[in-house]
Amino acid sequence: MKAPTTTTKINKVQRRSDTNVILSIRSKKWNKCPLPNGKQGKELSREIGLEPLQVKFWFQNKRAQTKTQHERHENTLRRSENESLGQTTCGTKKLSIMPHVPIVEDLLL
Repeated sequence: MKAPTTTTKINKVQRRSDTNVILSIRSKKWNKCPLPNGKQGKELSREIGLEPLQVKFWFQNKRAQTKTQHERHENTLRRSENESLGQTTCGTKKLSIMPHVPIVEDLLL
């Protein structure tokens, strides 16, 4: 007997968007303390009417998002700094920031 090919929606959690009020309250709390303890999380969940786990995961996701944005920004800065120093390669020819100093790989030939 084959398993059914269609998917069924049994016990699927209905997702909803947060209201602007909830977002503004959480953002204010985030600016004050991006890593709330259990007591602060429970207090915030009562204040905005969400489950404590929802608040916990929102803060966890927000920290991960902030970290990713910070790393992306740093990588962009490093990339532009490297390009301005001339440490890029063009095809097989390497560029040197000091043309009078040979590249170490060229000395090994």
